[in-house]
Amino acid sequence: MNSKDHLKAKRNQEKRVDYMSTVIVQKWGNSLGIRIPKEAAERIGICQG
Repeated sequence: MNSKDHLKAKRNQEKRVDYMSTVIVQKWGNSLGIRIPKEAAERIGICQG
């Protein structure tokens, strides 16, 4: 891995950390669910379904 690839991988890793810091774990019935704010979901390209 060259230095450019390493820097790109590090940036991607930092983005994942930012996204993960915004999730909320909540109890739903007998299960746990993860709530992700709309803005974070849009940034990473996920939707309901």
